[in-house]
Amino acid sequence: MKIRLLSGFGKWIMAGGYCYCLVAGLVACTPDRGQVNVIPLPNDMEIKEGFFEIDSTRFVNEGADKFITCHIDSASYNELGDEGYELSVSSGSVHLNAATGKGAFYGKQTLKQLVSSRGIPCVEIKDTPRFGYRGLHVDVSRHFFPKEEIMKLMDEMAFYKLNKFHFHLTDNGGWRIQIDKYPRLTSMGAFRTQCEWVEWWDKKDRTYLPEGTPNAYGGYYTKEDIREIVAYAEKRCIEVIPEIEFPAHSDEVFVGYPELCCMGKPYAGGEFCAGNEQTYTFMEDVLTEVIDLFPSAYIHIGGDEARKVEWKNCPKCRALMTKEGIKDWDELQCYMIERMETFLTSKGKKMIGWDEISKNQLLPASTVVSYRGQEFASYAANKGYKVVFTPGAALYFDWYQATPDTQPRAMTGYSPIKKMYSICPVATTPESAVCNDDSGKVS
Repeated sequence: MKIRLLSGFGKWIMAGGYCYCLVAGLVACTPDRGQVNVIPLPNDMEIKEGFFEIDSTRFVNEGADKFITCHIDSASYNELGDEGYELSVSSGSVHLNAATGKGAFYGKQTLKQLVSSRGIPCVEIKDTPRFGYRGLHVDVSRHFFPKEEIMKLMDEMAFYKLNKFHFHLTDNGGWRIQIDKYPRLTSMGAFRTQCEWVEWWDKKDRTYLPEGTPNAYGGYYTKEDIREIVAYAEKRCIEVIPEIEFPAHSDEVFVGYPELCCMGKPYAGGEFCAGNEQTYTFMEDVLTEVIDLFPSAYIHIGGDEARKVEWKNCPKCRALMTKEGIKDWDELQCYMIERMETFLTSKGKKMIGWDEISKNQLLPASTVVSYRGQEFASYAANKGYKVVFTPGAALYFDWYQATPDTQPRAMTGYSPIKKMYSICPVATTPESAVCNDDSGKVS
């Protein structure tokens, strides 16, 4: 039985050459050949009769290396690329070929999925990824996860060949990373009165508490924690992309450093003061420490949902606009984003941010994360920018997946699994169409 898809690493939900979340592929075979489930479905797989007999528990506990022959040859790079592999399983042997260690790693993940109580089914697989960015985003500001939970999540990411972990470390829910130059970010901005978001944010409690306050909710990662997480990720071929929010969503910063907001006091707004030079010094200092911890090519700076209310009444912001010839508030935000882009570029990093940054004239290396849907993804792509397609209406897992009265409280909206699966990441030409139809079957 031969199964072919026009994509690599199966069907991924994404667009613009980037990916956010995966879709399961299921191949049902005749009984004598068993049933083979690989997620995502390899782009070229031939299923044969028989099994390589191995105890599944031993295979998982002792590791694939003990039972397979693995060959890494850079000469096959043009054919397999950085993450592709070839896998050949017969009743007597298992051979894995790749051009790089990453490719071999992903081949072993496929083997982990293939192993069953009968052993590993005999297959021939040739697989290369269709998309270079296959990511998962986790917001640890609004809900804090200990490093052990992050590592468990990375194990699952690796199993499904996800290679980018977007680590949302700061937002108005709390500051989650140790910064030596600004210790009050964590001592005053990492803990709050309520665990439940609806109680704290929606009902407008929104009070932060000093570290050590009894029953306070929150936490943060020390620099050693971050190093452990990054090292753990690297072993699983995952790039950790940190997000430091700017210029909005920063209420927690101003509890410890109120001089950085327009009003000069906490609880008076969530945007940095655009006209205060200390704002840029602060961000450059913070990003310098972040860069030292994260080897990622990308640094995410947020860039979304600035209300701009305080800017309109701020003498410093108005003075900057006059000095720089900035004509409106959107352009003022573009000025702030451009300064961060210039700084990150000077440090050898690429800026990535939410789709509001597409209003800027971005550098070619910068990337837009489109969370507001196809319109904004298309806008950014048509300007020539790289785009990660992450529509909230389908790929945010905190939306309702059934009628609200049958579900735990969710953020908003309705996004069942079928809706997630139906996302088509690219134009549906005959050569590229691998989307699901209404039946949920791969077409």
